[in-house]
Amino acid sequence: MRSLGLSVVVEAGAGGSLQVGDLVSGRPRQWARRCVVKLFVHSCTADRQDGRSKAIPQGCDAVDLLGPLGTTGLTEYFGLFDVAHLKAGETLDVSGAAGATGNVVCQLAKRAGARVVAIAGGPEKCAWLERELGVDKAVDYKSASFRADFAAAAPKLDVYFDNVGGEILDLALTQLNRGVRVILCGTAPRSVMVEGASDVMQQAQLQDSKLTGITNYFQLVMARAIMKRFLVFDYESRYAYMAAQGS
Repeated sequence: MRSLGLSVVVEAGAGGSLQVGDLVSGRPRQWARRCVVKLFVHSCTADRQDGRSKAIPQGCDAVDLLGPLGTTGLTEYFGLFDVAHLKAGETLDVSGAAGATGNVVCQLAKRAGARVVAIAGGPEKCAWLERELGVDKAVDYKSASFRADFAAAAPKLDVYFDNVGGEILDLALTQLNRGVRVILCGTAPRSVMVEGASDVMQQAQLQDSKLTGITNYFQLVMARAIMKRFLVFDYESRYAYMAAQGS
């Protein structure tokens, strides 16, 4: 099972840059109380890329290595710029926008000069996305007017960053610009879209056998779209460089 975690150095080789008691972040090959790891970065300016664990950069909190400077932040970066090739001026929509992955997507996309439409559940989350993260429009999928709101906010998408799948993904496929890139990052166990907020919890309890599959997939053909999946683990050789840049 792959994992990411913070560890304490209990023994260090002679001549190395680490000392006993130092904290490191990485992905050990197994779940264990102790394991041997190979260091690939030990400061904010290091550029070595030949291993799988890194010491916490100076000026960074330990928790950052489990979030924006860990696989969460790296996932969004590679998904947006290596897979989607997001450009300034394009319109991006991201589902699950208030979650750990989605909110970083919003911030990186805005920083890159994109117009960002965010999908989240509930007016408070949507208000937070607009107020704190500066997204251009946040759309509440629990609202009775969600379909109309989404169509108005994102009539043509250049990039769709999917974190939930299901019916919300299916709806997004009706709003594609020519040459759109649909990026598959995650999914919800029972991703359902409903017409009214009162039905959300009831619909979420539906059995998988009662859920419909994607019906608008042919829109990918009409839009000359690209739909791609990726895993952040495909980019391990660049973790060190990106962690240094991000910090």
